[in-house]
Amino acid sequence: MVDTDQSRTVRFGLFELDLRAGELRKNGVKIKLQEQPFRLLVILLQHPGDIVTREELREQLWPADTFVDFDHSLNAAVKRLRDALGESAESPVYIETLARRGYRFIPPIQAITPEPSPLDAFLRTSRKVRLRPRPEEADRAIGSLAVLPFANASADPQMDYLSDGLTESIILSLSQLPQLRVMSRSAVFRYKGHVEEAQVIGQALRVGAVLTGKVLQRGETLLVSVELVDVENGWQLWGEQYRRKVEDIFATQEDIAKEMSEQLRLKLAPGKQNLLAKRYTDNVEAYHLYLKGRFYWAKRTESGLYKGIQYFREAIELDPTYALAHAGVAEGYVPLAVYCHLAPKDACPKAKAAARMALEIDPDLSEARTVLGAMMSYYDWDLHNAEKELRQAAALDPQYPRARQVLAENLTIRGRFQEAVIEAQRALELDPLALSLNAFMAMTYYFGREYDRAIEHGSRTIDLDPNFFPGYFYLGLASQMNGQFAEAVAALQQARALSNNSTLMVASLAGAFAAWGKHEEARNILGELEQMGRRKYVSQVFVAAILTSLGEVAPALACLETAYEDRCTWLPRCLIADGRLDSLRCEASFQGLIRRMAISQ
Repeated sequence: MVDTDQSRTVRFGLFELDLRAGELRKNGVKIKLQEQPFRLLVILLQHPGDIVTREELREQLWPADTFVDFDHSLNAAVKRLRDALGESAESPVYIETLARRGYRFIPPIQAITPEPSPLDAFLRTSRKVRLRPRPEEADRAIGSLAVLPFANASADPQMDYLSDGLTESIILSLSQLPQLRVMSRSAVFRYKGHVEEAQVIGQALRVGAVLTGKVLQRGETLLVSVELVDVENGWQLWGEQYRRKVEDIFATQEDIAKEMSEQLRLKLAPGKQNLLAKRYTDNVEAYHLYLKGRFYWAKRTESGLYKGIQYFREAIELDPTYALAHAGVAEGYVPLAVYCHLAPKDACPKAKAAARMALEIDPDLSEARTVLGAMMSYYDWDLHNAEKELRQAAALDPQYPRARQVLAENLTIRGRFQEAVIEAQRALELDPLALSLNAFMAMTYYFGREYDRAIEHGSRTIDLDPNFFPGYFYLGLASQMNGQFAEAVAALQQARALSNNSTLMVASLAGAFAAWGKHEEARNILGELEQMGRRKYVSQVFVAAILTSLGEVAPALACLETAYEDRCTWLPRCLIADGRLDSLRCEASFQGLIRRMAISQ
């Protein structure tokens, strides 16, 4: 919908409509158009893709006290407008006629607007005319939804955490409904800041409806504007503006979720009515700190993870019973351990403790059970009980892909590769655009020794985001094992650069050089790793892989012993499945390590 109070110019095809000057131009040349056809065009442009009924046109073009032959006058206005646009009713390019019902403007449009103040922009874009749905669509249930990142309507980028957090909270709330498939955060946040029409994005995501919104905080007042769009036809199914106190943010979220379920024609089963109103805290300040934590955690950088954990801890100080904040702390430590930003003994016990605290408060929190299952797999090496924990996490929230992902890792460690692939595929089906899940699919195939497929999924991840270093990481490892050494080195050099010199990426690059026979380059990087190890954690499993390719068997086995003492999170899966260590498998000490870890199916 175009706000003609705000837009100066509207473009469509070869035409421009200058609303201030009251002129229609084609390729810059003014087209003569009388008042009524001009006003008719403005009304149609206010609702592109929507049917504007004849009754609505009567109300807006001819006041009640105007005596005209309505049908004749409207038909004449439409004909004059078609003549100006150079089309006919039989072959419409711009205006579609729906017999006895009304008209629809067909092509996409672009509105050119001046820069408003944040408050003016919010109020103007929230003042919309709602059109009635077509009768045959009024009762159509919609089973899939994308909640697009709400726009921060303020001029302060520091308030992004609020608009992003409100988006996440509504996604989380609506995801509890078993009848509704809701796109995940990772799927929708790649569209943050994009200017495409909601209908276009919804078609790309293959959902039935899209929710868009704007958020503005002015002092103690919170303004939220939302609109629900039917992807099939572009109809606005519902729209609302909320003006509340900041302290009423929970009620605002609940109202949006409840009204959404009604508009989508969802019927909640008995006992499910309270799902949309579930709160994890009543402390508004703690909630804002949690939102800030999620905002920084989602960046997945080392500094962002630390900052996120700090905000989660501050939220817990205000509300010690805030289960989601405890789970946030737990989730923050997992990637710090896996990508070797922290030594396992410094990260994993903290992740476990936070996950257990969250579960004491809320035993049904899938996120916390998933972290606990991950730590039991990577750190405790209690694989059998970890599988039970992870299957329970998946059952608690069937739409949470991370539980399936960690379950696939557990099965990989135990050599059950076909089962692992099935679980990894299920995770990806739940969130097909998630970068981490696409990269994980590559990792699963790597440890399953299907290197061509690992390369395929690593490349697919990079296509989704050329700056996501795990995609290059798994692409490089698989290329190395496929004998494509130049490609492996190129990919791992990218992984090193994009990860800001992660020790894991540096070690992997050295391993690729060593496997390629470029021993001098590999030893130079080994020297770098020794220097880095004085300040950061270095996985001795990956050092062992370098030494193995250099033919240094005894030092490689010694590194694996050190990794065992460190409880390195990479040790279980690499001992069982990493092809880089194959030449060590006949060694008695190598087999002894596997027996001591008690890895079994």
